[in-house]
Amino acid sequence: MLKFLELTCELLDRIYQTEAETSLAPVFEIEDHWQLIQGPTPLVELAVDQPLPNHQLVDLHKQLSTVMHAVMVFGMKSVKVLGMFDFSTRNAFFRDLNSTIVIPSSTDADLGLLQSRQQVITICVCLDYNIKHLKIFQEYCM
Repeated sequence: MLKFLELTCELLDRIYQTEAETSLAPVFEIEDHWQLIQGPTPLVELAVDQPLPNHQLVDLHKQLSTVMHAVMVFGMKSVKVLGMFDFSTRNAFFRDLNSTIVIPSSTDADLGLLQSRQQVITICVCLDYNIKHLKIFQEYCM
């Protein structure tokens, strides 16, 4: 599960970066003899015809997968991942990545939500610090 979440974070990060860099669809030239072949549509054509993802939704899913990855890495069983997001943001998780939706800004979040986010980040930083220093101490002792 940990590797899956790691790969999900990486995939969403690449989609996020790619979508930000370009909005133009590539043009593929097909040789004449390939035009005569009948059969299913090539995957390249299907991929080019897909709509671009919504930048905000990709970023939101990237945040969710990052939080889930941190919860799994540090074994924080008491953290409710969806509780880190408000109601309208949680609804956005169940939409297509290419749908148009307005996501409230993080500055509009209520104080309780901001405090719970800060607590989780503080725990992650402390655990990461402890793990790194424990490894250094173990290497020093051996």
